[in-house]
Amino acid sequence: VGFVTHAPATESATAEWRISASAYLIEAIAKAGGTPLDASSCPDDDPHDFKYLCSDAGAMEAVLRTLDVVVDESFPDGGDYAGYSVASFRRRFRLSDGVAYPFLENRRLYRTDRRLSVADGTQGTDFYESATPHADAFLADLAAVLVPSALPDHARRYLRNLATGERPLELNASDCTDPFFSICPGETAPPAPPTAANTCSADGYCRIGAPSAPPAPSPPSPPSDGNGARPLAIALALLAVGLAALLALLWRRRRGISTRAGKAPSQGLQLAEHSGGAAAPRLASRGIRVAPRGALPQREEYVTPAGLALGTSAPQVVDG
Repeated sequence: VGFVTHAPATESATAEWRISASAYLIEAIAKAGGTPLDASSCPDDDPHDFKYLCSDAGAMEAVLRTLDVVVDESFPDGGDYAGYSVASFRRRFRLSDGVAYPFLENRRLYRTDRRLSVADGTQGTDFYESATPHADAFLADLAAVLVPSALPDHARRYLRNLATGERPLELNASDCTDPFFSICPGETAPPAPPTAANTCSADGYCRIGAPSAPPAPSPPSPPSDGNGARPLAIALALLAVGLAALLALLWRRRRGISTRAGKAPSQGLQLAEHSGGAAAPRLASRGIRVAPRGALPQREEYVTPAGLALGTSAPQVVDG
């Protein structure tokens, strides 16, 4: 298997016949089930360009006679990809008549221009646009060519068979409905950037605008059924009860109401009983119990309604 290129002579350069030695192509050929060609007859004059340079058309022809599958990467005359045919290949590579070339006998001569974009009278091949990020698609094309039984139903995307007279597919913007796995399944493609920001000037500089930011997501809408308001009403009711309890506590503390530990609250000081004395009826009417004369008062603990001890003290004894 060989990827070959012919560049015609120009005013500043002589004609060249090259065999690609790019690492990615050698790896793809091997993984697709093929064997990269032995280009020892065409020495590598420049190890940095990843191509073997044949000295002339005769040296290239000697290599072509050994190949079962050929992929022609040559740029066509005038950029006419669609018009490039087997006759074009034979003329450019100067094949001899009456010589058996295995790749022609087996009808396995290909190019990488199966998909073309045509605009303003010019043609561009999709291979140099999408084959690099979609190497798996290119590898599948190559495997279907080298081992047809492995992928009998595969529809080639990049490789066009010149030997069978296959024509390229000419595409325009209306044919680009399939993002070709540019987005994940279930996702939506981002909006296209503004056309005004995607222009190229005469000096070769291009401006590419970034896609606009997607709109912010809408806030969730409230529940539409009657059951949705019930938790809110319960929460408000609990809040009201808590506020009422807090206000009652504050009011009781401000009025000086205290609770004896373990007993119900009473107003004023709780003093021991006092029997007799002129002041007893008057004090009793004010809620003050008077201890009997001579009785020893007991120490008592006074607690706020919240249960916080204020300390212990002996009740005040009023002499009746």
